[in-house]
Amino acid sequence: MWKNPFRDAAGLEKAHSESISERFERLESSVRSLKDEIAALERQSKSMKLEWEEAYDKLHHLMARITKRAKTRAAEADDDAVEPPQPALSGMRPAGDSDPASRVLGTHDTLQRMRNRFMRG
Repeated sequence: MWKNPFRDAAGLEKAHSESISERFERLESSVRSLKDEIAALERQSKSMKLEWEEAYDKLHHLMARITKRAKTRAAEADDDAVEPPQPALSGMRPAGDSDPASRVLGTHDTLQRMRNRFMRG
């Protein structure tokens, strides 16, 4: 007569343990694959964060350069719009100054001193 392995306790335990070990192996395999996927996703996330930080840093430096350039150009435009500084009332012209306006100012200073001496004494 044929003996059913599921009828006696030893056969039932053997069949039951095989299915548990098979299930365990499948679960273990699934857990390993999930861990691998999580590790890969973490690497991708870190890579994307690094890329974003590099892009943000480049953008920050670019914006700083643009702002600095704009300030420089605005200052140059302001300097061009402002009259050149007048020499001090020393009566002396700067050496080698061939600008006619400077010569007139130097002459004016000299005349002003002469007038002041005349008025005082």
